[in-house]
Amino acid sequence: MAQVTSNTVSGYFGEDYTKNAALHVYPQYFKDVIQIYGEEGRLLDFLRAMGQTMTIFNPKMTSILEGSLERSIITGSSIGNNNAGNSISLTLQSDQYDTNNACYLIVNESVLIPPKYLQDSPIGGRLYYVASVSGTAPALTFVLKPLDATSKIRVSIPAGTELMVGPTYFARESGQPGGKVRYEYEKNYYTQICKTSAKFGGGAVTYKLWRDMLNGGGSKTLIRGMEETTQRLDSDINKAILIAEPNTNAITATNTSDGTARTVLGTKGILPQMISEAQLLSYNDSYDISSFDAIKSILKGQMVTEREVNVFHGYQYGRRVENVFVNYIGDNSYTDLISNAMTLGFPIRRIFKNGCYFNFSEIQSFGNPTGFGVKDYPFPDLALIMPQSQTKVKTNALAEGGEKSLVMDNLTIGYLKYGGEDRTRIVKRIDGMTGIEMEGSNQYDEMNLYMLSEFMVIFNKVNQTILQYKE
Repeated sequence: MAQVTSNTVSGYFGEDYTKNAALHVYPQYFKDVIQIYGEEGRLLDFLRAMGQTMTIFNPKMTSILEGSLERSIITGSSIGNNNAGNSISLTLQSDQYDTNNACYLIVNESVLIPPKYLQDSPIGGRLYYVASVSGTAPALTFVLKPLDATSKIRVSIPAGTELMVGPTYFARESGQPGGKVRYEYEKNYYTQICKTSAKFGGGAVTYKLWRDMLNGGGSKTLIRGMEETTQRLDSDINKAILIAEPNTNAITATNTSDGTARTVLGTKGILPQMISEAQLLSYNDSYDISSFDAIKSILKGQMVTEREVNVFHGYQYGRRVENVFVNYIGDNSYTDLISNAMTLGFPIRRIFKNGCYFNFSEIQSFGNPTGFGVKDYPFPDLALIMPQSQTKVKTNALAEGGEKSLVMDNLTIGYLKYGGEDRTRIVKRIDGMTGIEMEGSNQYDEMNLYMLSEFMVIFNKVNQTILQYKE
């Protein structure tokens, strides 16, 4: 595919720009410059439309998150077969211990052995009582004894097997078990600053453009420059929301007023967070109904209870899903696939399956041939699968008095605003000796337009999301 036609370069609206012959040719019929490429729908636009933005008061935000109250265990070594009623020894995988060498399993609890390892393969499995523990953490050995005297392990349980912890068992007049504590997790977010600029040479705004004809003449060069600068800033923010990486390499910039080197700020975008924390699900060209059904299984594995699931995807992924469900309707009389259109311009394909509503929304910028859609990038084939949920968090970035609890959308864009300074979008016009009726600040015959935005991507329950990608 040929590169998209564009003559956008670094420069400004000055003498070279006004020499462009097109500025002086007034068309007979067309009232505007013809846009030969359409505008894209961006993830940023969707989040704004859904109200998933908020104000923050610090450039660093720390969310305090709670994990699951209960957990399973993973075996550290294999457990061999044995005779009926005999005890077994169980060790834990090294990652089952925390930095203090504490683990979840304690004496007087029980462990449920799956049916496939047992002699009689009972539905539901058999409980083995944790009778004692020996050794030193992180290398403890637990002795487990079956509650049913006939229970026998027939097939060895391999290392790395995940097992459920069952109920506790105590004798009358016995003492209490050891306690358990659920620690909280900290997750830090940092702001990123995106900037764009435009410069207008003296006299440039006096030239007419094709688009001036819309409003009966008059100079619109300044308006055009502001529109394009705004669009570039939005594009920058949209890119950052998806792919921004934090600056962990001590990169600095020296274009400060006094030449002092300052650290370049970077937030962590949705994709980098999902790559490290989300559930990964691959597919190939033979995407079929099983590729879709796997989504629900993974969501259940992360204890997701929400029934509304948003799927933000590229156009190639959407094509595969549509093809699958067209066939599924014909072959299985599956009639719950409907097509809706959101009033804000984002078409939604809504599917009810496996007890959940899946809302498919194509993010057009994933296919932009000048950006995410350039060959060799994976975005047209990606799907970001996110339960539509809110999160209760404690944070220090939203309250003047310090830590505060609140409920917020799971994925949110936070804009820095505090102390009378709103950095959601700063727009400044700095004039020199032009005739645009502004107070001059220097001797040069030019006017500069500056824009910046400081924001962060807040993404809390990333473990409950799925990144589906093409192998």
